[in-house]
Formats: sequence, C-alpha cells, structure tokens
Amino acid sequence: MELRKLIQKKRKPMGKKGAIGIIIFFSVMLLILIIGFIVAMVWSIVDIASDEITPIMEGLGMVGDANVSQAAEFSFGVADTFVQAMPWLIALGYVMALIFTLVFVFIVGYSPHPAFIGLYFMLMVLLIFGCVIMSNMYQDIYTGTDEIATRL
Repeated sequence: MELRKLIQKKRKPMGKKGAIGIIIFFSVMLLILIIGFIVAMVWSIVDIASDEITPIMEGLGMVGDANVSQAAEFSFGVADTFVQAMPWLIALGYVMALIFTLVFVFIVGYSPHPAFIGLYFMLMVLLIFGCVIMSNMYQDIYTGTDEIATRL
C-alpha cells in the first residue's frame, strides 16, 4: 500500500489543456474592440471641450498684475496640442494592442487539443459579428450631423 502511494505521488499530472486559452484570447480581442470604440467616443468629446475652452481661457487678458492669457496659453495651449495629437496616439495604441495579442499567443506557445478548433472558429465568427456591430455603431455616429460626427 505504501509503495502505491509513493508511486502516485511521484507521477506527474497529465497536462490537461482545455479551451480556456481560446476563450481568453477571444475575450481580450473583444475587449480591445470595445475599448477602441469607447476611446474614440471619449476623444471626440474631449476634442469638443478643448476647442471650446482653449480660446476662452487664452482670451482672459490681465487680472491685476498677472497675465492670465499667457498662463492659459502655457497650460491650455499645450493641452490642446496634446488633444489634437491624440488620434495618432490612439491609433498607434490600438495597433500595438492588436500586435501584442498575436505576440502573446506566440510567446505563451499555447497549443490546445485539436478538438477545440471548432470552438475557436465559432468564437472567431462571433468576434466578426462583434466587429460588424461595432462598425455599424461607429458608422451611425460618423454619418450624423451633430458635433461628435464632425470630430470623428
């Protein structure tokens, strides 16, 4: 009896790989898609606010002995320049996030059982449907005539 327990303790457990890696990959890709949409909407709102606030703050003039317009130019002017550069930074971050997911898959070296290829294809089709839905939402906002549509 003791020998059998000793043998069972020394045996390495079999590496049972399930579908969790595929599900995590799908979840990360869908999360990147949703975050990209939210960031685009938030940026357009910040851009609207920056375009409205910056000229007002830079036109304040003198208050007592302090030149508030110059101080506003140093703060709000720099912030407005940063806000105007945000589309490039957002696009770069989005592309880097997508590249990171592929690099992460190669680094981890996850190789699930071939029986899970059907699950992978189903999740990728679901991800394509998610992309179509997000694209249609963006297009509906983009083709509008309101202030956010002109910023996008």
